[in-house]
Amino acid sequence: MKKIIFGIVGVMVTVLPASAEVDMAEIKAACEASDELLWDNSNEYCIPKNPCLDETGRYSQYCNWKTFENVYAIYYNEWKPLVKIYAKTHGLNCEPLRTENNFVWCTGKDLKVFYFSSANDNNQQYLNEKFAASQKDSLFRTGKAFKDAVCKNALGGQVVKVEEGFAYECKISASKCDIVKSILDEDSFFGDKSTVMVNPATNNCVITTSID
Repeated sequence: MKKIIFGIVGVMVTVLPASAEVDMAEIKAACEASDELLWDNSNEYCIPKNPCLDETGRYSQYCNWKTFENVYAIYYNEWKPLVKIYAKTHGLNCEPLRTENNFVWCTGKDLKVFYFSSANDNNQQYLNEKFAASQKDSLFRTGKAFKDAVCKNALGGQVVKVEEGFAYECKISASKCDIVKSILDEDSFFGDKSTVMVNPATNNCVITTSID
C-alpha cells in the first residue's frame, strides 16, 4: 500500500482524499482505463496522455522534442525503425506503437514521446488519398532523407562519406551499426530494401537503401 497524491492538472484518476491509502494495482488499472492518461511502468506513475503538451513542464522528462524535430517520416512508417534505433542505443526499453499529430509514443518498461515534423500511420494509403503524384514527389524531396535521419538523428552520428548510388557512411561504433542492421532486418519492408555493414577499411557503418 502506498500513499499517492495525484499531480495531474485537471484529471483525477479516482476520487480519493489526498491522504488515502490505495492499492497501486487499482491506480494503474484506473490510469490505463482512461483515454486521457498513460501509465509509466518504471516509476509507477500516472501521467497525461501526451506529456509534451502539458504546459506546467512537470512531465518534460517524458518528452523528446529535439531528436526528430526536423524529420518528415511520411513514407513507409519510417518513424518506427528510427525510434527503435534511438531507444536501443540510448538505453530505453520501449517500442514505438502509434502516432498522433506528429507525436510518436514509445511505450514499454520505459515511456517516451517523440516529436516529428511529420509522422503518420498507414502512410502510403494516407499519401495516395491526400496528395497527387506531383505533390508526393515534392513532399519526398523536401523531407529528411531516411539514411540521414538514421545516422544524424537516431544515432547522433556524423556523415563522413556519401558514394555514388545509395551507399552512405556514418561514423558510429560497430555495435551501433549492428543494432541498425538488426532493427531494419526485422521489418521485411526495410530489410528487403536495405543493407547495413561495417566498412573494415574505415570502421564506419555503411548504410545502403533504396528507400530514399
